[in-house]
Amino acid sequence: DVFVFIWQSLQKNFADYQLIKAANKKIVTIFVGSEVRHISAFQQEFGGNQASWEKDFHNEDLNSKIFTLRNAELYSDLILSVPDQAGLAIRPYDHLYLPFDATKIAFKISENKPLKVIHAPSRSGIKGTELINSTIARLKSEGIALEYRLLQNIPNQQLLEELMNADVLVDELYLHGPGMLG
Repeated sequence: DVFVFIWQSLQKNFADYQLIKAANKKIVTIFVGSEVRHISAFQQEFGGNQASWEKDFHNEDLNSKIFTLRNAELYSDLILSVPDQAGLAIRPYDHLYLPFDATKIAFKISENKPLKVIHAPSRSGIKGTELINSTIARLKSEGIALEYRLLQNIPNQQLLEELMNADVLVDELYLHGPGMLG
């Protein structure tokens, strides 16, 4: 009775959405990022400097994002999203929250000396890695003892193990989440 689409329709022309609505079923569309976020709308709404964002963000097709949004807006009974993904939207959305199973995370108070800091971006530019790296370098130059690990392209299980031994996780800086790491 309810169809949930994450990221995109199963068919490029949204014919599946049309068939589902014709059958009087409900559609929930969950947007998770780049499928509807466009750098021009982001910049107009939030400002800042997106020069460090990966090159493909600057060359993305605006029309494909608008097409995705308008079809979701036309057929969906519920749209879940976040502010930085909604710059091209006409219809309101409900805020997307990602649940997680906290039982998979072992909590322990560490006695790490120096402090262990982890940053694990899926994409460095849009997550603010350059600013994070320079901030860590500045903290170290000011005499703050810390061990910084920039982790990328590792399996989720390995990341969870790294996090169990860390003191601080630095997540994305520019986006409103929910980043997959966060």
